[in-house]
Amino acid sequence: MAAGAAVTAPSVVASDLDGTLLRPDMTVSQYTRDVLHRVVRSGRLLVFVTGRPPRWMPPVIDTTGHDGMAVCANGAVTMDLAAGEVVAHHTLPTAELADICAVVRAEMGPDTRFGFEVAPLGPLSGNRLVHEEGFQPLLTAPPDEAPLANLVGLAGTVKLLARGSGHVDDTSEVAARVAAATGDAVTVSHSSRSTQLLEIAPPGVTKASTLAELVVDADHTSADVVAFGDMPNDIPMLSWAGTAVAVDGAHPELLALADAVIPDPEHDGVAHYVAAHVLR
Repeated sequence: MAAGAAVTAPSVVASDLDGTLLRPDMTVSQYTRDVLHRVVRSGRLLVFVTGRPPRWMPPVIDTTGHDGMAVCANGAVTMDLAAGEVVAHHTLPTAELADICAVVRAEMGPDTRFGFEVAPLGPLSGNRLVHEEGFQPLLTAPPDEAPLANLVGLAGTVKLLARGSGHVDDTSEVAARVAAATGDAVTVSHSSRSTQLLEIAPPGVTKASTLAELVVDADHTSADVVAFGDMPNDIPMLSWAGTAVAVDGAHPELLALADAVIPDPEHDGVAHYVAAHVLR
């Protein structure tokens, strides 16, 4: 680049939520809220890109005040936050789910238990987690249990959750084995810091693939995007974005590919970076 040439600030801000934008109590500071509003007022595109299912998004809307678009369930769902509706989704192939569960259980261990995130198009009232007995949801939820044989035929399943009993530090290795065993049938990732939990999406679906659709529809390119994340399910998004930013203490694989490292959410890392490098 020639000396004195201007560097164009990103026109798209894409942020993961848990561990990246949201503090441990699932809120953001007033400063972060104000910066997010400034992004939108500047005419830039702000997209939340998360592993969260749509049913976990109302508290995010409340704390951030953002009512634009969100990519949920690791790319399987596109949500209109203002309308509170799922506007697009990718579903797992029901005809193959029984076989997929068998392969996953063979790799993770016989005590593996499965949960099925169901997110039909339309209002959030149809969103739910249905799971086997013994599956422990990450957040407290009304029990919605059924035998696995009944669950594998559920229409509208956007994410399969596989909980193992192994140590959380071994999750990357287990995920790699499951990905190799399932091949192109599904997309395997993980994001939990507390338990061995695999998040299994439809084939070819990642945070990056669905974010790219929104970005292109808004007449932007990957070069216009600054993306923020902290866990392996953010790797496709940060690899695709023009600027990749990882949170301090992020998974080593993210730190290895990051263009910048920011403070954690309790220190408003995303907001400070955006104020300095996007809204300059």
